[in-house]
Amino acid sequence: KELLDILLSFSNKSIEVKIDPAKIRKHETYYLGGSHDKLTKTTGWIPDIPLKKSLNDILEYWRENIFYEEVTL
Repeated sequence: KELLDILLSFSNKSIEVKIDPAKIRKHETYYLGGSHDKLTKTTGWIPDIPLKKSLNDILEYWRENIFYEEVTL
């Protein structure tokens, strides 16, 4: 949800997110968190590009490199 919220914040369109209950698995993991602490401790690597910038860079790449047509229903 956090990643989706960040991506939605980059849009100038109003996007409604709907969850399809039929696609939710009975034993779905509703929260999955992570940390770079173990990698940093083991290798000394420290992330220097914020997640929000990485997501924006990915979105901008696809905006520039994919052909799409606006579909009107």
